[in-house]
Amino acid sequence: MSQTQLEIDFSLNAKSQEIAGQIARKMEKKVFSPFFLYGPPEKREAVYFRLIKEILASGSRVLFLVPEIALTQTLMERFEKRLGEKVALLHSQLSDRKRELEWRKIKEGEV
Repeated sequence: MSQTQLEIDFSLNAKSQEIAGQIARKMEKKVFSPFFLYGPPEKREAVYFRLIKEILASGSRVLFLVPEIALTQTLMERFEKRLGEKVALLHSQLSDRKRELEWRKIKEGEV
């Protein structure tokens, strides 16, 4: 049986837009401001993608931390597809060689 993966674009509702706007305004000040986003993963992800797009559009780079290695590959693929950008992947189970290659790509601005 073949498996089909569907990509759903979760648009931001008014509340999510407000939250993303609050975070974006704090980021513009370039002052550390922690935020805890609570809610369905799809809505949190939509906020993350909007903010990351804004950051990349401004010419800056993003470090996005994922709490679980098992989630990294799926998220990496979504990031590359939705943002049109290459992504580096670093975690504790990478071989030394692979980790070195990923760091080199980061250092040289390839990702």
